[in-house]
Amino acid sequence: MKFGREELPARAYYAACGTGKEHLLDAAFFRATYIDLLDVNDESVIKKVANDVGLNSDRILELIYGEAAKEAAVAALAEYEQFGCPGVPTWVVEGERFWGKDRVDWVAEKVKQLS
Repeated sequence: MKFGREELPARAYYAACGTGKEHLLDAAFFRATYIDLLDVNDESVIKKVANDVGLNSDRILELIYGEAAKEAAVAALAEYEQFGCPGVPTWVVEGERFWGKDRVDWVAEKVKQLS
């Protein structure tokens, strides 16, 4: 594997940033991984998922190999480590860390309080 585990979809996400479809891509990767049981570390899956959300999959794949997507992924990992995140999913809201799928309700409540 040319990239580390989960690096390919991370780079795809950052390559899609600014298109307005990055959140759709993120949700589609989640669906592909946990519902369709596809390997998002495979370029053909990246292309399928990108196409499914209306992105130009060839362009996304080209950007994955570029410096900008690499730097964005590295910066995100550094921030993740800075916040001492123990795993995924982890959310940091106003400096407060929420970790684990059972904490989604807590995150939602915190966001409501801030709204």
